[in-house]
Amino acid sequence: MMNKIKTYWDSLSETIVLTKKEQCLLLTVAALLGCITGMLVSPRRNICCGNGNGANHYYGTAGDDEGDTQE
Repeated sequence: MMNKIKTYWDSLSETIVLTKKEQCLLLTVAALLGCITGMLVSPRRNICCGNGNGANHYYGTAGDDEGDTQE
């Protein structure tokens, strides 16, 4: 098993040429994979997207005592 790992590790020093398209694709895939991983790993929270500025739009029970009613 260790011989296989050592052989693979030694083969990593080979030079590989990538085109600009391949580099761009690799960068895009890495960024998207990082975003997806971050969303899956992040803790879930109950977040309300609203500032409570009195515009009579209530989002859940965050910041108001009346519930989901709209006037």
